[in-house]
Amino acid sequence: MNNFWNGIVGLLLLAMLPSCLPEAIEDKPILEDGVSTLVASPTFEWATTKSVEIKLNGLTLPVDISRRLTLKTADGDIFYANSHNIKDDLTLRFSLPNHVSQIKMVYGTLEKTQDIKNQKVVFDYVVEIDNSDIK
Repeated sequence: MNNFWNGIVGLLLLAMLPSCLPEAIEDKPILEDGVSTLVASPTFEWATTKSVEIKLNGLTLPVDISRRLTLKTADGDIFYANSHNIKDDLTLRFSLPNHVSQIKMVYGTLEKTQDIKNQKVVFDYVVEIDNSDIK
């Protein structure tokens, strides 16, 4: 009886074996004329990244203040982090994905977000103050 069930299982496995074999590939080319028939719009950008210049304008202060400077995308992906003196101007150039449209700067507790315009972003340390703390 045991040999009977072993035989049945063996036949089922043998019947399923052709489904594991790769399918035959047709000999026809995908494009009849090759890739020469492919036409892209003249404004189409083949690059997946863009070069972005980031400029940070320092402040004139009588004391040195250094904090961690972090630059990240709006999605939160950090692409630069280093200690930086608030007095120093800084110009950096990065290759960023095309879909990135905003850069976020974090300097200590100061956070600012700027749009990328003409492949440039300019940051400063000036904080806008309102009258919300005056009673």
